[in-house]
Amino acid sequence: MQASPASGAELFYPGIAAGSLPPIPQMQDWAVTDPSRLPVSYAYNAQDLATARASTQCHATQFSAEERAQMPDLFHATVWQGSVHFRRAFDRGGAESVPTGE
Repeated sequence: MQASPASGAELFYPGIAAGSLPPIPQMQDWAVTDPSRLPVSYAYNAQDLATARASTQCHATQFSAEERAQMPDLFHATVWQGSVHFRRAFDRGGAESVPTGE
């Protein structure tokens, strides 16, 4: 990534905006980011959410089957609320959002 030309793909890191964690004791020690540091958002659609549900199965060593089954809908209702938030790995300037998933 560091050797990519300036016109190459961008690298983004997702973040959980402070104040958006659900009131679940197991999540209260999760790292959060000041919302002003997450200027890039991606509005997802129903297919993206379905893909997120399937993708949680990759985290079998981190979360129980029950937790993995609930996590995407919990994040949808509390943390994401229709958009996943990111910060750029490398500041290139320019627009602060990417195309929506619709």
